[in-house]
Amino acid sequence: MGVFQYGKPVAQDQFVNRTEELARLQSNIVAGVNTVMISPRRWGKSSLVQHLIAQNTQEEVVFITLDLFKVRSELEFYDKLATEVITQTNSKVEDAMGAVKRWLSSFAPSISFSNDAAGTLSLKLQRKQVEKGPDELLDLAETIAAEKGVRLVVCLDEFQNISMFEDPMAFQKKARAHWQQHQRVTYLLYGSKRHMMMELFEQKSMPFYRFGDLIYLTKIGPEHFVPYIERGFAESGKKLKSGIAQQLVEEMQHHPYYVQQLAHILLHAASGKKVGQKQLQEAIQQLIQTNAIFYTKEFDDLPANQIHALRMILDGLKEGFTRQSNLEAYGFQSSAHVVAAMKALEKKELIERFGEQVDFVDPVFALWLRQVL
Repeated sequence: MGVFQYGKPVAQDQFVNRTEELARLQSNIVAGVNTVMISPRRWGKSSLVQHLIAQNTQEEVVFITLDLFKVRSELEFYDKLATEVITQTNSKVEDAMGAVKRWLSSFAPSISFSNDAAGTLSLKLQRKQVEKGPDELLDLAETIAAEKGVRLVVCLDEFQNISMFEDPMAFQKKARAHWQQHQRVTYLLYGSKRHMMMELFEQKSMPFYRFGDLIYLTKIGPEHFVPYIERGFAESGKKLKSGIAQQLVEEMQHHPYYVQQLAHILLHAASGKKVGQKQLQEAIQQLIQTNAIFYTKEFDDLPANQIHALRMILDGLKEGFTRQSNLEAYGFQSSAHVVAAMKALEKKELIERFGEQVDFVDPVFALWLRQVL
């Protein structure tokens, strides 16, 4: 296993900090408090949840994890939710089949198993039966938890994708009405599209307003990342010159994914036992080139006003984007054009808003952009 991991949830020994967030999540589980967690993509939400699951080994606590990244309909959501609840609460195939017959027979599910050694169960519910009323499905976790005398933690990743359902508002109303009544099930809802998640959970008009404890993941500080990086190099028989680990973290804006990726590139590209400034700059260029093909495609599709807005941020503007002097300097016809461009860039997950301030989601994209502009 590599010293530095990225692109997938990191192993337990690669997990860096998040002690406060982990303690808060654990406390919420113990107290039965629902939790909403928001952060940009690749900030370590999945790793944090897996670490949470790993430290909860009690038989009376069962975790149900469901990734909604590819889920595009309410029916598909129910299929996957029912499958995971049945699978995770029954270790034997015979017990799972019995549970399907007992709890889901009214939905006339078709049952299949994967061809791999695990033989994973998969359910597909009849649309007409689900449309008559999904109440039993929304309560399935609570019903089975009460039956078995356990507590369930339902973890729904990329939860903002429920906005793509046929009637997302109707689904939210139904789900909230049921889930807020559950006593044996705690819900952990998390997602990476900040503006969509904030709309779901912070707007008073939305059904999931104040559904649970709201956690915003922040960047991991250098006081945690620097010793982790230095230790990784030392274990590999190499040593970073003074200040290089700190500079690496700062160049990547404390972004967990890119800190790990750059550290990985630097470790394997550096031929000598001592790694310094020259090797770091070469690794940064390699990282930029590795991602350039994706950035080029994204950039080529941007209209002029959105490119102007990126120039603003690239030049260091954090606020005051609609001031007349800035409109003139960057070629905007009106403040409305700036606002529209910023909203479009946020929707594309190229920038993030923090109150009135704006910054790049991807620090390597910003470095690439600085070179091409």
